[in-house]
Amino acid sequence: MCSVRRCQRIDHLSQIASRRFSASQLLTYLPACPRLPFQDLRLTFTKVSELLQLNLNNPTKTEKSELPTLAQTAIDLTNIMIPFLPPDNYEALWNLFLPLLRLKDDSNMQRRAYRCLARLAEVEDGKQFIVNRLDQVNDILKYTDTHTTSQKVL
Repeated sequence: MCSVRRCQRIDHLSQIASRRFSASQLLTYLPACPRLPFQDLRLTFTKVSELLQLNLNNPTKTEKSELPTLAQTAIDLTNIMIPFLPPDNYEALWNLFLPLLRLKDDSNMQRRAYRCLARLAEVEDGKQFIVNRLDQVNDILKYTDTHTTSQKVL
């Protein structure tokens, strides 16, 4: 029985390592391709957004697992793409993570949505986009001040 658990643990660690490796590759590739066609990036963003919406509406994870859900992976990919998105995608991005900022039941998704907001604020055009929506951001912060689920820190 111990060897079965060991194999399961190794499989789990390899999946996490594979996911981190993929994110690392994206973070290396996207800045190295400043002339990446916007249409390719828009198409990828659209596909990832659809995957996120689909998995928010129909969660695939029912048992407790340390591996992220497809929705969590999709929002992580979105977060990686934010600095490279053209400004006309910001509205779709905003509409994507705005409901996640107000989540009461899923602190992981809420935290990831705040990361997206922070990442958007790091981009010059993103700063202006957020400044234009300061009233909404203020309302969200007021709402989540009393409805934010605490995250267990290890």
